[in-house]
Amino acid sequence: MTYLDNAATTGQKPEAVLQAVSDAMRHLSVNAGRGSYTTAQQAVQQMDACRNNLLTLAHIPAGYHVYFTPSATIALNQIILGLPVDCYTNFYVTPFEHNAVMRPLHAITERAGAQVRVLPFSRETWMLDTTEAESMLLANRPDYVFVSMVSNTTGYQLPVAEIVRMAHAYGAKVIVDAAQAFGAIDADFAFLDADAYVFAGHKTLYGPYGSAGFLLRDSFPLSPGLFGGTGTDSLNLSMPSPEAGRFEPGSANIPALCGLNAAVQWLLSVGVKKIEDHEQLLIRQLLDGLSRIKRVRFFVPPDGRGSGILAFCVEGYQSHEVGEILNDEFDIAVRTGYQCAPLIHDWLGTKLFAGVVRASVSWFSTEEDIVKLLDALRTL
Repeated sequence: MTYLDNAATTGQKPEAVLQAVSDAMRHLSVNAGRGSYTTAQQAVQQMDACRNNLLTLAHIPAGYHVYFTPSATIALNQIILGLPVDCYTNFYVTPFEHNAVMRPLHAITERAGAQVRVLPFSRETWMLDTTEAESMLLANRPDYVFVSMVSNTTGYQLPVAEIVRMAHAYGAKVIVDAAQAFGAIDADFAFLDADAYVFAGHKTLYGPYGSAGFLLRDSFPLSPGLFGGTGTDSLNLSMPSPEAGRFEPGSANIPALCGLNAAVQWLLSVGVKKIEDHEQLLIRQLLDGLSRIKRVRFFVPPDGRGSGILAFCVEGYQSHEVGEILNDEFDIAVRTGYQCAPLIHDWLGTKLFAGVVRASVSWFSTEEDIVKLLDALRTL
């Protein structure tokens, strides 16, 4: 199989990740922080090492803490459900947000009567319309702003720093969905200055499923959105302090987190910039080939704003039909449809094709993979 669905999950993991998961399953399958015995403490040490390595990868020296969750979706739910919300609360999102953001926000608006507003982006330039955005923020002051660092549909790198500056000027908190960026984009999270960053270990961080979470500014006044055992202060029915597990109820997935720690160490050794350059080279190769196929429409961010993702449609076909043919006749795996992104397809105008075909690469993708996809599309 030619695997080009790395935005869903990186299909190939570094050998060190596989070994770390295997070793943990054999020797560290214990309940971290739930016992005073040596192995339980070693599991805690692995978790803390992973936290520190993630902060290093994010270029964040201090002021944030890493909390682990089973998935980025659960992380976003924990954050959203832990916010103080009433009928006067104003949420802002971009047209590029995933349903991991949009569906919890929709549930909140139904319960509390809060408002969700979409920041304006130009379809021609892909950039934020700052004049219109300022008018919106002035008319309805923001409380919380959610922004994807990289669009999971188009690979567009959003102007996060600009949005953060605008939102902070009104006293709003900014939560960044970095599921498609952390480990793939050589970004300085401390410079971006958002209040929370959500990550998915199994995507661009090259870790296993079950390893995800969020980086939260220490001053962020977040309440727990999930409740349960933490191994600390067990006679207290209220959740303990953040340091004692306030945002990490339940048993930690130690094998997955050991795998994530190995993945982050691998990323630090290889270098995110090197990975980013490799992916950009492949996407440029794909784009050059697609531009020579007349019936293909592609949706490409401005120069310098793309990543390892490219979205396209084929005239005369629904996107799922293209995906089925690529799979059945050429053994090529791509993602088709709406990518759990409910707003962007109106913005792109791709509902006519039932969404897009999304090809996404990783460090382990090759030029041969791109050639195979292009050959298949020419045949189609």
